[in-house]
Amino acid sequence: MRSLLAEQEIYRYNTEDVIIVQDASTRGYVYLILTGYCDVMHYDGEKRHLTASLQAGDVIGEMAILTGSGVRNASVVARTPVTVCVFGEETFRNFIRFSGLQESLEKRWAIRPVISSMSQYSMLSSTVCDKISRISDWQLVEDGSQLFLDDSHLYIFVEGSASIIDSNGINTNAEFGVEIGWRPYAQDYPVELNANTDCSLLKLDTKLYLELLQSTPQLNYQTRKRLVQESAEDVDWVLGQVDIY
Repeated sequence: MRSLLAEQEIYRYNTEDVIIVQDASTRGYVYLILTGYCDVMHYDGEKRHLTASLQAGDVIGEMAILTGSGVRNASVVARTPVTVCVFGEETFRNFIRFSGLQESLEKRWAIRPVISSMSQYSMLSSTVCDKISRISDWQLVEDGSQLFLDDSHLYIFVEGSASIIDSNGINTNAEFGVEIGWRPYAQDYPVELNANTDCSLLKLDTKLYLELLQSTPQLNYQTRKRLVQESAEDVDWVLGQVDIY
């Protein structure tokens, strides 16, 4: 940690300054945002797409370092005046490796874009999506296998072909982003998932997710708002109509 901090420098950028350019070499730097907000933009050859919004505490450019690609996979543009702390690539890589963080970080970086692309999380900040990725893990279900779900985990379907049987015996096709098993602030519907192909789901521990909801107002608000919009019948905490005299 001392080595990491000893070699840091402080850079400042104005609004709309480009901090990182897509497809450019890493130039040996990793950035930690100290103040301000940034947008992550990806150009697909035709249009630029906003893929994430970053703020103080977020790290920029770490993925290219650990994957060894040496090339930026997106551009980062300052949305407001921004102050960043800049670390040397080799120093940062050594810090991650000797801290034993590389495997867990690589898993989080694989999960984070999946989470941010789901409709229930797309309105959340990148910081909140990162918090969700920290308590998420992959659940793989092989072709022809069954997964029996209880109220100890929230499962979110990601990839593959499968059918879901709910507690009422209704059979539906699993779609990307659908939540099964335990659901926060809603009635529990333990279900059975039958895989028609190899499938992948995100698995989140109920206790850890509840703790995250209690400590993250943005996630708590968006979760409750979404549940009411989907079906008020599934929630029992909505206040009824108040008569005005």
